[in-house]
Amino acid sequence: MRPLRSKSLRWTTLTALLFFGAALSTPAHAAPASEPLGCDIPSSPAACELLSASCGEARLDALIEQPADAVIACTCKLRIELRSHKLSCATEADQRRILRRFERALRKQGQTLRDAIAADEKATADKKAATKISPQSAQTGDTIGQTDSRNDTLKKIKAVVHVTEKGDLMIPAEDYDDIFFKLYTGYEFVAIDNFLGKGAPRISLLVNSLLGGDKVSDDVAGLGNYGGRITFAAALESTQEVTVTLPINTNTGASITSPTGSKVETDPTNPPSSSTTLPGNTTVHKAFGFELQGTWIGWRSRALTPDDLHNYLGLIVAAGGLKTDALQQVTGRFYGGLRWAKSPEFYADFMYGRTTDLRSRRLEVRGQFPVYPLDSGDRIYLGGIGNFGIDEKKHQGVDANGKGPIEEKDVVVVYVSWATDIKRLFSGSKSSN
Repeated sequence: MRPLRSKSLRWTTLTALLFFGAALSTPAHAAPASEPLGCDIPSSPAACELLSASCGEARLDALIEQPADAVIACTCKLRIELRSHKLSCATEADQRRILRRFERALRKQGQTLRDAIAADEKATADKKAATKISPQSAQTGDTIGQTDSRNDTLKKIKAVVHVTEKGDLMIPAEDYDDIFFKLYTGYEFVAIDNFLGKGAPRISLLVNSLLGGDKVSDDVAGLGNYGGRITFAAALESTQEVTVTLPINTNTGASITSPTGSKVETDPTNPPSSSTTLPGNTTVHKAFGFELQGTWIGWRSRALTPDDLHNYLGLIVAAGGLKTDALQQVTGRFYGGLRWAKSPEFYADFMYGRTTDLRSRRLEVRGQFPVYPLDSGDRIYLGGIGNFGIDEKKHQGVDANGKGPIEEKDVVVVYVSWATDIKRLFSGSKSSN
């Protein structure tokens, strides 16, 4: 089995390097001229006269904080210039960096308008309930005019960029801050070799930071360098694939070797019985898990309208560990592979690697997707992790029940979590998403 493992690893590594090299060497390209820009508003020279200066960051914040119509005009001007290759900035990279900031500003203005419209509608409904009059009578002329104006502006913004509604299940990757913190609280179930174990609480913390990608505007798609993210995750979870049975020499009770090569001392005068619980046996323990992962995106699908969400494909590497009271040392985990995603919280990973307490090379498939949006802006997520041995799963020896050889376990974890933005949690405000 070793030659097969080495050959598989070589092919996996070669494929990953070829993909990564192609992505880095291929410039991401904008939408073809036949595709709509969502810009039916003429550019305003007065609003955008400082665009050339803003390529050097001069007064860029002032330009971005203009009324929505002016920001739309500047956004459209930048997009049209990129398509015609007549740039306000010295380089295309600078122009896309500025365009991305305008697009993000428009999304935030759209979210602010969305919340204001919802507040107007709630106030009207509350007034109607208190006075028992019709909704139309509850609205004054000023209120109607203000709401209509906000709706018109929001419609214009939505023609240019995607604006996430409160009830939308999916959050596009573009809506996430460059650095964000999430707290997940939920419940998980663990299945070991087709045996469904008891459920247990699951609590995790996610810290995510964008690397690069600041020059990628909404109209860019295909192969290219879309930047990546560095993520740190820490969780109270199960021992997962580390839940294995150590071999025991029941004849002599002497020192024996575990699957990791470490020694487990036993008393020769009192050999372990079948009911003995040893570190790493088939009882699922709670563990503290941590992982540092890096992802780099090399391909993105085209969004034909502002409401289309991009698909992303790239590489992922992950290094971390598990620590439980049942094990004296930290068990290391080292994996790498491919990631498909629509956002940092909606993804599927296909990875190959190893867990240091196991002899077998492992295949890990994991994913997470939103299933329910909450009024607060939080989401409920459903996720799963499958970790499977590829080779060398069986070892000589007997387990605590006197059976052998030892076979390392395949594990499937299914969980449901409530994701809360930590910044919003401490500020007491609702999420903008």
